[in-house]
Amino acid sequence: VVWKKLAYFGDALAHSALLGVALGLLWYIPIQAAVFVVSLLSALALIMLHKMRGISHDTLLGIISHTLLATGLIIYAEHPRPGLSLQHLLFGDLITVSWGEVTRAFVIGLSFLIVVITFWPSILNAVVTEDIAKVEGSKTSWVQALTLITVALFVASSLPIVGVLLTTALLIIPAATARHWAQHPKQMAVLASVFGTGFVTGGIFCSLLFDTPTGPTIVVIAGIAFLVSTILRFRNVNIP
Repeated sequence: VVWKKLAYFGDALAHSALLGVALGLLWYIPIQAAVFVVSLLSALALIMLHKMRGISHDTLLGIISHTLLATGLIIYAEHPRPGLSLQHLLFGDLITVSWGEVTRAFVIGLSFLIVVITFWPSILNAVVTEDIAKVEGSKTSWVQALTLITVALFVASSLPIVGVLLTTALLIIPAATARHWAQHPKQMAVLASVFGTGFVTGGIFCSLLFDTPTGPTIVVIAGIAFLVSTILRFRNVNIP
């Protein structure tokens, strides 16, 4: 997402997650499954609409993102579920995460790791050097499809922790922070994972210490870390 400058794309998928939650409540199906399906369908629709000429990419994403969010809010308002507050959906609540959701997130995370390690050269060629890959005749469509699936799964798995509005922050900030310290793409990917883990751990600790909402606290910790990293970078400190 960071390499391809798809921050707004990730934001649109995160907003579509609320629509997935609302449909899951409406049709009595597992919420995370509904979120995954809606996020994936939204991603495919965004890619198709992006090929239309006459509308800028950021304008299109802004319109669709907020429309999906508003639609989800309307459906949820008409079919609320006791014990599941709107604040929980928008900002997450780590305290209420069940062991089943923890296990599911672990399996998804492990799957991500296996996929990245297995297909790293192809992912790198398709994402970082896409033009060169096309000139060489390499097919990048399957990698793009794999990317859509993994991002949709990420949105579904992170929803209980940070909610709809803060999911994009965890998608972007760790990788953006890692870029300041990394010398090559593989190092950036590893550092992004390390930073992401550190931000969540630090956010949970500060949340317990200061009695603040967990999801927003995690994002604030990540934002502060990115700001400090950026200041150090532009002060010409010896950072690669």
